[in-house]
Amino acid sequence: AVVSTQSGHYGRGKRENNGAASSENLGPKKMGKVTKNEIVCELTAILKPEILELVEYCNQVKMWIQLLIPKIEDGNNFGVSIQEEAISEVSSIGETVKVYYEEMSRYFVTRGKCASKILKYPHLVRIFFLSLSLSLSLQQY
Repeated sequence: AVVSTQSGHYGRGKRENNGAASSENLGPKKMGKVTKNEIVCELTAILKPEILELVEYCNQVKMWIQLLIPKIEDGNNFGVSIQEEAISEVSSIGETVKVYYEEMSRYFVTRGKCASKILKYPHLVRIFFLSLSLSLSLQQY
């Protein structure tokens, strides 16, 4: 609550309420509420298990191809080079999917930092819009 002091300066202070207990907390203990983004939470709950399953499938396909590579005794290495190329492609897919998985966690960390700043500095509206734009940019994926 903003009250006037004798010097004419306006600042935070306690309200006079004629001896009644105030239900309003003043200062840093007064916290707001930042709600979660339901759409992002639902999509994350769906995608995380799917991504982990895809990474496991990539690892299994890589292992299967590696087990099919023949020994280099006969000198005919044409098929081996194709198999090695397939292994590198499957590895690339697995690494890309892992990045998406990590990006989901990074989103929640960044959103949490923005939410803490909103609660700490509620008078700074720009931070709120940063959080909002971050949520909207993730919804595009």
